[in-house]
Amino acid sequence: MTVNWNESPILSQLRKGSILDPFVSKCEVLPIKENKTILCEIPNKAQKVLVNASVLWDSITTYQIGDLVYTETDGVKSSFECLVSCINKLTTNATYWQEVYFVEVINISNSVLTKYQYYVDYISKIITVNNYFNNSQLIFEYLGEGNTFIGANSIYTLNEGTEVLQTLQDIVDTSVKTISFSTSAPTVSDGVDGDIWFVYQE
Repeated sequence: MTVNWNESPILSQLRKGSILDPFVSKCEVLPIKENKTILCEIPNKAQKVLVNASVLWDSITTYQIGDLVYTETDGVKSSFECLVSCINKLTTNATYWQEVYFVEVINISNSVLTKYQYYVDYISKIITVNNYFNNSQLIFEYLGEGNTFIGANSIYTLNEGTEVLQTLQDIVDTSVKTISFSTSAPTVSDGVDGDIWFVYQE
């Protein structure tokens, strides 16, 4: 592997959080897989990350026990969980709905997250939630500080223990670069590894 020591393997494009270069308000609906999701930008730790259910209230929808809705009324954002069959029942009706609060915890090393707890890694941008939300979506609101980027040659796609056998750059280098149409089969000198040839008869 050739290493260019003049280039940093990690590039940062971070905002200063000033009047001239403010943090950006982000609102992302993200899928949850294996209890985790990843934000698109680095979140500001001082302002925290807020989590809500991702389904907007719709009186036409049929809700089963356990369904969640997210509402916003006069700028106030709330999440509700259906207690019983909630079709055409307003979220304000406590007989059918209960308001729920997502709570950020500061450490998950020695505990399992309860249903509405979540943990934010403010360095890696990874958020961990309870497995109840696997294969669903949640809303994440935060102030984005920018991002960091890693070169394709530093992202491994195949390994054996701690030995890296393939990187993302290897895949890019061997991917299709050109698609050619010809009436004759190509020779070795006609292209490079990864080219695609379509041979046809006139």
